[in-house]
Order: sequence, then structure tokens, then C-alpha cells
Amino acid sequence: LGVLAISIAALVGTSSGASMGLMRSEIRRPTSSPLQAALSKVLMKEGAQQLIDVEASIRPTFEAFPKNSVGYIPSREIFPAIVRNYFAKEHGWTLKGLEPMSLRSSVVAKVEEVEVLKMRAPDVAAALRAASEPDLGLSLSDIVGTVAALEHLLIEESMAFLAAAYELNGRNAADALAANDATEILRSFLLLYRWGATAEMSDQDEHKKLKDSAREAPDWTSLVEFVSESSAAQFGKSTDATNIDEQSMRAAAREIVVKFGKWQNRECQDMKDTLLRLAPKPETGLVPFATFAAEPDHEVFQFSEDEPYLKKIGVLWEADPPSKLTQVRIANYLLGPTNCIAPNDFYMVCCLSECEDIINDLESRVQAPAAEAEQLLKLVQEIGTTSLEAPHVLTEAVSSTLKELERSYENTVPIHSPEFRQWLNLAFPNECPHLSGRELEEESQELRVAREWQENSKVCTRLPQWHPHLAEPPRPAGEVEIEVDA
Repeated sequence: LGVLAISIAALVGTSSGASMGLMRSEIRRPTSSPLQAALSKVLMKEGAQQLIDVEASIRPTFEAFPKNSVGYIPSREIFPAIVRNYFAKEHGWTLKGLEPMSLRSSVVAKVEEVEVLKMRAPDVAAALRAASEPDLGLSLSDIVGTVAALEHLLIEESMAFLAAAYELNGRNAADALAANDATEILRSFLLLYRWGATAEMSDQDEHKKLKDSAREAPDWTSLVEFVSESSAAQFGKSTDATNIDEQSMRAAAREIVVKFGKWQNRECQDMKDTLLRLAPKPETGLVPFATFAAEPDHEVFQFSEDEPYLKKIGVLWEADPPSKLTQVRIANYLLGPTNCIAPNDFYMVCCLSECEDIINDLESRVQAPAAEAEQLLKLVQEIGTTSLEAPHVLTEAVSSTLKELERSYENTVPIHSPEFRQWLNLAFPNECPHLSGRELEEESQELRVAREWQENSKVCTRLPQWHPHLAEPPRPAGEVEIEVDA
């Protein structure tokens, strides 16, 4: 908990920071820094548990990136990647302003440009912008606080659906509710949230029709169970509960939003199972486009995208030289924009990335920016997925590719290098997407920044006369060149 001492003390008002073992090397700014002060305003009502949960998720990734001499990462490239990956793996959220390379026009993503920060917390955006200009770096507590603030802001945005759900059910937020009434409002809330920003939020007759239609749908039972599980902590599973107030309703709605990404991912798993069934060789992660297009509509998804669109978003595999056989990459398709739901002004909910889980597993086990190929091969073969049982054996060709990569990087493999990301597509073709040329360049830029950051931290001019390095001139950071195929 040491790394959270500044954040918890500043954000939730505890006085136990000194007793939490905060390392001196982690204190760069006073607790009243512009960034910490801005985050405090956003998170003043949040509890320590949220910060602890966010840290537990982010720490392995933070530890796997190169850091400077005081343990900070650069605020460019790597910081946006950590934030984007957190929301992708925990909630399936794609934030407006921090989309994956395939979904945005600008090459550089910046956390301070995330739409919800600019609109709802401009002080945080300004503080992040100021911190990035000299590129002094960010600590783990800075990153945890920023992610927690983003999560809080996005959840609060969804409370507009709760207010509408009260109205559509003929109730007022000030009413003390019986369990049955509270449950009906939360079911309405979930339907509105799933629909997104264009949902009809004022016409009671139209909402009744929507709800009646939902009750006839095959997934209604699952929806009912999800609402019941999400609200149980607030007012139990008993239908006899009474006097349920607005605070309890907001807490239950918050649980629905937080857990929605993983709950809705069952539909993504159904899609994946279908695509694997359609694949002539599931181990390749490819489905012929003709087979894909001919698949009948399913209850909750349809493969209706045409070939030009799939090519545009980087989902198609085409033979080289081109042939009539065009295939759909399963992992790329599942993570594509047409499988995102619940769109609103600031984010949408997409399929969870199994590849991020794989990378986080490796980060937790390696606990370093790079590892030897033999270690990675052993660890990768111990990781199971929804389509691959563990332990499993990699082909000689796949193993040899990683060993060749190791030789090109001077006998270790950087976990966050573009080539390793691309290699994961060979090892887990149904979970890890094939990277496009633009995505490879973005990964390369992250690695360049990380290495330059690490090299710059080695240049020190504050040395005593007895120091053995005093006789050596400061060594400038060298630029790392990585060739990337278009």
C-alpha cells in the first residue's frame, strides 16, 4: 500500500500515510501539487478500496516498463497505453480521445485529451498537461489517481440513466422504495445504459414497450439475474426489503456499470465460439470471409460487415500475392468497433481483451521490462485461454521466431516491444490481434520513449570527487531504431 499513501491521504482524508511505509524515492511532489489537488477534487467521495483495486490491476504493467532512476515512467506514450489497457481489460471501455490506433486519426494519444477530462475535470487535464511539458515523469500513485478519477467521472455520467429510470417508472429519487420497485427501476437503468446516449429517456409508453419486448428476449433471465446480483450488496436478495433510498440505488447502479463490461462479454464469447466453429483450422485464428458472411443472424449478434469495411479496420487477412481467399482474423474482429455497445458521449463498451490478460499474466510473472526467450516460452505455454487449455505446446516455428527476436534484441525480449506483441498473435491467434503497420509504429514509439527515458536517467552530473564515473564524460542517450513494416 505504500505507493498509495499520497493518493489515499489526499483523496480520502486518511492520516495514516506516514505509517504506510511510503518510500522516500516515491515522493517527488508535495501532496498539494496541481495534479494531486485536481485529483482530490474529483475523488473526494471515493473510498480507499477503489484506489487499492486500481493499483492491483495497474502495478504489474507499471513494473514491466523501464523507469528512470527514481522509479517514474514518462508521461508520453507509455502513460496513455497503461490507462487505455486498464479500461480495456477491466471494463471493455474505449474512451473517447484515447481510442486504439485503428479507431483514431491522430498518431499520438494523450490522457489529458480524453474527452471526459476536458469536459468534466478541466483542472485534472490542465495539471496532466503541465506535468507532461517538462516530462518529469509520473509515479505509480499519479497513474492510479488519474485512472481512478477517470473511472469515477465515467460512472457518474451514467447516473443520468438512473434519474431517467426513476421518471420512466413513475417514481421520484426522493422516494423510499420497496425492493420490487427498486428492482424495476434498476432493470430500466440497465436497459437504458445498454442502449446508450440515443436512448429514449422521457416517454413512459415507449419505455414500457421496450421493457415488454426485453422480457420476451432470450437474455431477459440473464439480465434479471445480473441486476439482482449487482444490487444484493445494497438491499439484499429478499423481495421484502423496504425504505431503499437514493444512495442505495446509486450504489447499486454503480455496481451495474462497473460489472457490465464483464457481464456483457458473454456475448463476445458466444461470437468467439461461433467463429472458431466456422474456422477450417481454429489454430490459425482465421475464418474465410465467404463463410463469415454466410453465417445466419444470431440472437444477439450478426456478421453483417462487408469486405471493404473489414479491410478498413484491419480485420482482414489477404494472401500475398493477393488471391480470392480473403479471411477474417478472429481476434481482430472481436476487438473491432462494430462489437462495441452502450455508446455515450465519453466512451463505449467493447469486448474484453483476452490478450491484455495474457500480457498482464506475463508481466506479473516476469516483473521486469524484458526476459529471455526460454523463460517466456515456458510461461506462455502455461497460460490457458477460452480456446486453448494449459499447458499447451507451441510449434517449433513459433518458438524459433521468438528466439530470433531475442537475438535481435541482444539476448532478451522486451515484453512491450512491437515484435513481441506481434509474436503473441502467433502464439495466441484467437486472442491476440495482428498489429497493423500504424499499430506497430505506435508500439515502437512506446519502446523508444521507454529506452530513451531509461538512458537519460543514467546521465548524472552530481558526483563526489571519489566517484569512479567522475572521470567519464556524461554519455548522451542513444536513439533506438526499430524497423517497422508498413
